[in-house]
Amino acid sequence: MGILARSRIRDLGPQLALIKTGNDRPPFLGIGRREAQTVCILLATDIVTSLIVGLFFIEERIMETLQDGVEPLNRLLRGELSAVETYQQALESVSSQTAISELERISSEHLQAVDMLREQIRQFGGIADESSGAWGLWAKTVEGTANLFGDAASLKALKEGEEHGLKEYQAIMDDPDLLPEFKSLLTERLQLRQKEHIETLDRCIETLH
Repeated sequence: MGILARSRIRDLGPQLALIKTGNDRPPFLGIGRREAQTVCILLATDIVTSLIVGLFFIEERIMETLQDGVEPLNRLLRGELSAVETYQQALESVSSQTAISELERISSEHLQAVDMLREQIRQFGGIADESSGAWGLWAKTVEGTANLFGDAASLKALKEGEEHGLKEYQAIMDDPDLLPEFKSLLTERLQLRQKEHIETLDRCIETLH
């Protein structure tokens, strides 16, 4: 309640309830009807303001809860964004045509995973991350260094990234706080893709020997 409204109510006390609309200045109160109306307006305004502030607070807490609920998906999203960036970087240096074809397919599947994760996050009212963050920077640095040593080193670095991604999926799947609605997406599609990517990269590495 506002300071001004509280001050006015303290001055008037319980007698405010006795004001009669037909009496311009009741002698037992010593105030006029207009002054009483002003106090009532102040009180009503204060109540409305308090309600609005309360609603904003509730909305903020709801958003925080929703964002906490989708944080596991945002973790995976950052990893998928990093994968897309890393594969694009590798495609600029790899010379094996067989490897290039497979890397393009895997990169496309990581991009599809980005879209699916973002859609899931938005459907649950969360805010999807837009960048890969610190992990993406580190992954690109590792891949960039590997590219200097030829196709085999580049592919091995990509494989290590896929293995790390698979561990992330498995760790999140084991999280007891993970929403059940997310599990089918992670197990039936994205996690299986991670495993297939590792197998594909192994075959590509073997063809180079």
